[in-house]
Amino acid sequence: MAIVESPKEKLPLYDYIGNPIAIFDGSDGLLCYSNAGPTRGQITVVRFAEVISLKVLPVNSEYLSQYKYPLKHFAFNEIFGADETKPWEDVEARLWAMSFNDLVVEVMFMGAVTVDNAETANRTVDALVRAVR
Repeated sequence: MAIVESPKEKLPLYDYIGNPIAIFDGSDGLLCYSNAGPTRGQITVVRFAEVISLKVLPVNSEYLSQYKYPLKHFAFNEIFGADETKPWEDVEARLWAMSFNDLVVEVMFMGAVTVDNAETANRTVDALVRAVR
């Protein structure tokens, strides 16, 4: 049975109203979003290293209860014991799922998680372009 918890990494809260930008280049995955809470107005880029898969799923907040795991709404969730990670147990793959207003982003990865904050970017795409340079 899978267990869903908050990841050990501390990440800025995200604004659940806007959707993120998620990209995967065959190695790393990037998730870019507008912050909420005390850092509202800033934009965060989360970089996942050694990504196995990155999926953007059309699961909105109304149907989140029907998602295959019991996710916390509008939060970063780490899923332990997921069926998806079983073939990757030897490399200790991790599965995260983030629920936004109109979608869920799933990332299965083996490497590190790093966070870049863009205090001056006006749009998520600008922060993302800066992060990949």
